[in-house]
Amino acid sequence: MVVATDGGKYDARSQKVPVQIIIDDVNDNKPVFEKYPFKGHVAALVQPGQTLLQVSATDEDQGTNGEIVYSLINDSTNGKFRINPNTGSLSATQSLASENGKLLHLEVIARDKGNPPQTAIGLIELQVGDIPPGTPHLRFQNDTYVVRLPENGVSGQSVVQLNAVRSDGRRQRIIYSIGSGNEDGAFTIDAATDEIKIHNADRLDFERYPKGLKLIAVARTEGNPVLYGYCEVRVLLVDENDNAPRFTQHQYSAAVWEGNNKGTFVMQVSAYDADQGSNSRILYHIVDGNHDNAFIIEPAFSGIVKTNIVLDREIRDMYRLKVIATDEGVPQMTGTTTIQVHIVDVNDNQPTFPPHSIISVSEGIELGTVLTSITANDVDTNPALTYTFVDEASDPDATSIFAIDRFSGKVILRQRLDYETRQEYQLKISASDTSHLAQTTLTIRVTDQNDNAPIFQQPAYHTILP
Repeated sequence: MVVATDGGKYDARSQKVPVQIIIDDVNDNKPVFEKYPFKGHVAALVQPGQTLLQVSATDEDQGTNGEIVYSLINDSTNGKFRINPNTGSLSATQSLASENGKLLHLEVIARDKGNPPQTAIGLIELQVGDIPPGTPHLRFQNDTYVVRLPENGVSGQSVVQLNAVRSDGRRQRIIYSIGSGNEDGAFTIDAATDEIKIHNADRLDFERYPKGLKLIAVARTEGNPVLYGYCEVRVLLVDENDNAPRFTQHQYSAAVWEGNNKGTFVMQVSAYDADQGSNSRILYHIVDGNHDNAFIIEPAFSGIVKTNIVLDREIRDMYRLKVIATDEGVPQMTGTTTIQVHIVDVNDNQPTFPPHSIISVSEGIELGTVLTSITANDVDTNPALTYTFVDEASDPDATSIFAIDRFSGKVILRQRLDYETRQEYQLKISASDTSHLAQTTLTIRVTDQNDNAPIFQQPAYHTILP
């Protein structure tokens, strides 16, 4: 989901649109056999074509990359068995009478249809008829080995020493291998000394294998007959503090009203840590940008951000807080994010006018002229100020001669001035933000213009001269 948001500070508008991202599969997973080995017990007199057992493997890839084809390899039975390439069903092609009393081992390969293909080799152990008493067999000293291994081990580090022997005590060269569970190549086994070591330490990640890994080790004798033995090696990875906490967002944004009580909820941040136990327990702290100690995270493990003072937007309108998430591992690891907290304005301040204004205007000025602009100051951002004349009834002549623009505070001449009629006007003006009022007085002095010719007191004068 992609969100487009405009630049509105407190009333931003946004639109969402879904975006579908299709990821093409790459053949990066090998088939994995569900068992190792697959064991079966059949009678010697089986009918050709009769299903003896079925092998199965899975592949995490999709499409043809996950389709599997089965085949037998290194067949030492001269073609007495076949496997269905699509279903993995094993059947006999002829009578098994000549194999009666034997334990047969068949190697099967699972190959996917990717390009290039990925493969895995499995094993089928098939008992034909009954094994005669006293037949020697090969076995490990322990059926199951359990080892604990730090997840940050190093390549070449010893994991466990195995040992297999023949049940009859006969000494015979034994070759060791890892049959299954090592698809990532994390381990290697010395074929001669039977010691398992770390091969690729990067693959040992507790967060990937929280329940550990299960390996099937195989011992095989050289010579005739070939004997097989198996054991399970359970590797339990010990978690180490190798993952830092990560916040769910690189940056958070919140808004809180100024004037709210101390302890007001602002928002909750959240981080996660892929480690386990104390290595994943997280505490949150504000480490920078917290001017005046204005915010607090309480309790520290909650990520809940609260106000720690009564905020005043006229002092600071935005805080940019740096927050860290710290785990309780040794050594501690941290993650970082930022929170932008915008302080929303409340109309809690009264408008103020500058000192008393006096202007001089010539009586001959034209109608409609803007004489001056009266403006008040308000440190609040909203609402806008409006201007009006006050007590118009006390001086109706003045308010009929002059007008004031409600929003700009411009004082405009509506009627002509006459110095000979009146030389001064005092206009009382108010500014309102809907909650508070401020008043001032504008004095307008009319200056004389030579707009009158002299007038004799008498139309004619008479005198008698001696």
